[in-house]
Amino acid sequence: MRIHCFVVVMALVLIGSAVLAADYNSKDGNVKIAAPVIEYATSKITASGGVHLEAKDPVQKGELVADSKSVTVTLGVTPGVKAGSTLSVVKTAVMQGPVKMVFTSTDVPGVPSKSTASADKAVYNSEDGLVILTGNVKITNENPTLFDAPAVATGEKATINLHPGKDGESAFRFRIESTSGMSKVEITPKQQQNQEGK
Repeated sequence: MRIHCFVVVMALVLIGSAVLAADYNSKDGNVKIAAPVIEYATSKITASGGVHLEAKDPVQKGELVADSKSVTVTLGVTPGVKAGSTLSVVKTAVMQGPVKMVFTSTDVPGVPSKSTASADKAVYNSEDGLVILTGNVKITNENPTLFDAPAVATGEKATINLHPGKDGESAFRFRIESTSGMSKVEITPKQQQNQEGK
């Protein structure tokens, strides 16, 4: 009888530990975090043990889905919203890896663009709209208005500009760097049509 009870208790412990996870959801649904451990302060969230993050940017009409070993997020309120309104946004995020992120945005109205990035570490700052990736970086950019095939970049460090449109056409979309060895970029530019559509 004792052995049977021990087996049942151990089974319950194993089942319980497999489903133990914490969830954070902002009231407006713009920020969602799921992880085994979440520490919450007024405007800062630290999650660890395998983190899934989803964040929407209601102003830039973009979305981030990320998976990492740990993340520290600072939350803020969308600038320019009516007094009393609270649209949660991620102001900063530091993700320790391995990190995998998928950014979805709309550079040209009605044409979605998707970038997938992986690295050992990622740091995001909403003020400048930049994501800095370090360690074993790979970026795949699928933007049908710019490329006929997905653009692929690999290197040791990369900077992704999530809001290239705000600085005009001269703004970079991503920068790839390597201190040892070479960075690699594979791009098939979109063929420009002349005015007659040929």
